[in-house]
Amino acid sequence: MNERRGGIAGPDPEVIPVGYIQLLESVQVHGYHLMLEAQSALPRADIADDWYARVYLPTVEVIHTERLDSAARAVARMRRRGGDERSRAEATDVALTGRASRAAW
Repeated sequence: MNERRGGIAGPDPEVIPVGYIQLLESVQVHGYHLMLEAQSALPRADIADDWYARVYLPTVEVIHTERLDSAARAVARMRRRGGDERSRAEATDVALTGRASRAAW
């Protein structure tokens, strides 16, 4: 992190994390729509707060409710082990349902 104006830390412009640009674009598009709706400019902090409450938190809730976090971890473990596509699909099924549904392949 580096210091930016106003003492606000931001990402080092030389090393931008993977996904940072997509995250930034998501918040910017959300802000654009909020400002169209309000028909006026809005402070960045208000846009970020609204995005967090209306986009980020509901997304995280769905990830946990649908157990997608478990599936992602299972697939990541399979990839690290060098599993083939069938093995990754099986790991995803087990993570999501608690049982293997593609055993008959």
